[in-house]
Amino acid sequence: GMDFVECVTHSLISVDAATPFLVDGEALLLLQDSRAAAEPVLRPSIIPSLLRVRKHNDDNGVKQLRIAELGSVFKLIGDRHEEHVELALLIDAKESDGIGQLRSTLDRLCQVLTATKSVEVAPSEDAPWLEPAGTVSFNGKVVGKVGRLVTSIQKQWDVPNTIHLAQLDLNDLFATYPPEVVSKPLPTQPAIERDVSAILSEDVSWQQVQSVILSLDLPWLETAEFVTVFRGKGIESGKKSLTLRLRFRDEDRTLTHDEVDPPSSKAIEALCSSLGAEIRS
Repeated sequence: GMDFVECVTHSLISVDAATPFLVDGEALLLLQDSRAAAEPVLRPSIIPSLLRVRKHNDDNGVKQLRIAELGSVFKLIGDRHEEHVELALLIDAKESDGIGQLRSTLDRLCQVLTATKSVEVAPSEDAPWLEPAGTVSFNGKVVGKVGRLVTSIQKQWDVPNTIHLAQLDLNDLFATYPPEVVSKPLPTQPAIERDVSAILSEDVSWQQVQSVILSLDLPWLETAEFVTVFRGKGIESGKKSLTLRLRFRDEDRTLTHDEVDPPSSKAIEALCSSLGAEIRS
């Protein structure tokens, strides 16, 4: 679903394929069987299996793929054998588009599994196979990683396209599925939306921007949504242009633009004072 082709691959892989997907404190779980001498490792991630599928398709002329697999992964942590179910996603995408495309899939998965749209992606440095990497949280619970495949592993598999990945540990969410659904009546009044484009330092995250705005407790503010980010012509090195959308609505009546102007201005002032933003006209 969600435009992905489901894969079913073998859980045994080679040592070379598995090793890059370990972090400090983890070790490979090997099968002591001479028949599995070439591929003796119970995979610590599904990503190497999907890379094999991607490589096979590339060798046969398929240049764009969106593939996924749900399966068990294994590792040793000290003397303890750990196994859990991982959902892995792999897409071919441009450098500027990959995370955004995966984010829309993560939003839908979160909605299905938690009945909320509360997805957060925070910068992370504990997934050495991703560069850049982010930690994914659903409804406040960390569930996995998302990012671009690091160049060294891409060269190892000899795949020319830029590959973006997501890995999700959904055991706990599967255990509580289906989630409790809270229904709300649809709004009866129209909303007023204001788009704001702010030039920010590269190290300022969307979570920081959203937190600054929500902390203001602005009247009639329904949501503060991420729209897009732009880097390139007209934006100096080390900075980015982030566009967000403020949606204002009153439950009982139609708001006027004059009423929305003050809270919109307050949000802009807070971005400038708290995060050093420069507002683009």
